[in-house]
Amino acid sequence: MNSLRGIDLSNYGLVSIQKVIGDHRLQDLKLQGEQDLIHKKSNRSVTDRRNGSRYDIDQFYKRALYICEKEKRPFSFTDYENLTQGNFRQYIHRSRDKIETVKKGRPTLYKVKGIELAGDSHRITNRGTGGIPEFDHLLESLRDQPPMIHDIHLKFESDVHSKLVSMGLSVNPTNHAIENLRYASLDNNINTKILVYPKLTLIIIGCTLKPFIYDISGVLSLFSHLSQVQFYLSGLTNHESTIPDVKTWIVTRYDFNKDGSESVSGGPFCREFENVSTGLIRFYLKKMPNGERIPRLEQTRTPGKSISDIVEEILSQ
Repeated sequence: MNSLRGIDLSNYGLVSIQKVIGDHRLQDLKLQGEQDLIHKKSNRSVTDRRNGSRYDIDQFYKRALYICEKEKRPFSFTDYENLTQGNFRQYIHRSRDKIETVKKGRPTLYKVKGIELAGDSHRITNRGTGGIPEFDHLLESLRDQPPMIHDIHLKFESDVHSKLVSMGLSVNPTNHAIENLRYASLDNNINTKILVYPKLTLIIIGCTLKPFIYDISGVLSLFSHLSQVQFYLSGLTNHESTIPDVKTWIVTRYDFNKDGSESVSGGPFCREFENVSTGLIRFYLKKMPNGERIPRLEQTRTPGKSISDIVEEILSQ
């Protein structure tokens, strides 16, 4: 089962995320949050406590480079017979700008950054800041929460640009876009930015504090908001422009998320996982207007589909 220490991500409605993480267990997601503490030392060599000899960091790196380049595989502690595990961890820590973790385990596998090994396209890239409080509990709290979407980008072709230019609106001389248009919604949690290019109009819906529920009711709410935006644009041109039906507008990207219902104390943290096939996934604490932080699991999606196609997908689920 593809899981995080027994947590099946399909239960979260995040099937694509499940494909990315695959068989990596929870400790794989805590590479930076649960690393062993390692003493920093200023000298370039470490004394091997097995035989008292000294092993230079350049020798360590050359051995790692040879294994990755010539043998086309990751390396581990077992490839360094003259080092204790403590010595090995010190070298890994000192080489962290050149070495990256491939898979956490016993032994943990590493590779030299920039060298492609078999299976790299199926592994996650982990980046993170801050400690991870109650990681298991935070993930578990997302299980029964509804999926939502925010930071929604859409586009459509129209003659709005030419109409607005003829009315005297200024354009950016670099990209010829009319950039300073915003639709003021009655809901202060929804910010709508409009970029009008000569042939394309881009709509960006910012609603990170109040995402749309990813179901029919949520899409209908989004549809209603976009209809208001459509009317606003048409009004700017004295209703002389030709703007396509909202249901044909193309959704180029959005953030798909699940939010926890419980607030979390402590400082912020963020973990990012990236895969070439399904894009960027984030797990972080979202700060709300009341100052509380809630866990959010989020995936960037780029469907390139019309609103009507997305409605059909939701109906088929």
